[in-house]
Amino acid sequence: MMFYNFMHRISVEQSHDSLVEAFQDQAPSKRTVDRWYLDFRRGRTSLQDEARSGRPSTAVTPETIAAAETLIREDSRINYEQFAETLKIGKAAINTILHDYLGVRRLAARWIPHNVSEMQLDVRVEWCKFMLKKFKGGESKRLHDILACDETWIYQYDPKTKRQSSIWVFLGEIPLLKFSGLAALGRRWWLRFAVRLAQ
Repeated sequence: MMFYNFMHRISVEQSHDSLVEAFQDQAPSKRTVDRWYLDFRRGRTSLQDEARSGRPSTAVTPETIAAAETLIREDSRINYEQFAETLKIGKAAINTILHDYLGVRRLAARWIPHNVSEMQLDVRVEWCKFMLKKFKGGESKRLHDILACDETWIYQYDPKTKRQSSIWVFLGEIPLLKFSGLAALGRRWWLRFAVRLAQ
């Protein structure tokens, strides 16, 4: 069809559109149509595959596909270099296995704000009651060393980069959620806290 369109001086865009209309998802990409048109302009008339040098690739086998799946199940953060080193195959073959055979996607873990659970709130209330008793309900002079404010940011750790936290996800799996390292304890938290403390 591409050769027919080329011979009738139909443009690459129109040729691609007609292929998509006829074959829908099975149609070749516009880049493929471009490449064939270029070959036809250079004088190519054969529609058969040209002979390629070298032996056929044997990297994509049922064994390597199964091994790649096992590696992902064991460590979803595995990268291309680790795949290549373990399976002893090239990156092109790895890419074919991951996307065409296993259907996995690499996704970055999504950041969500850290919410204080009921158990964590209970622990904070108990700690504050203990501190009130320790400092004699506010009569101790050491109480002036304590700083209180409306909102507190607690630094926990340096978050990983987006690339470091990305993982391979199989079709239908739920992407990883990652709690923020900086937990914002806002007004609503303090309101719940004050109610518990007053009880």
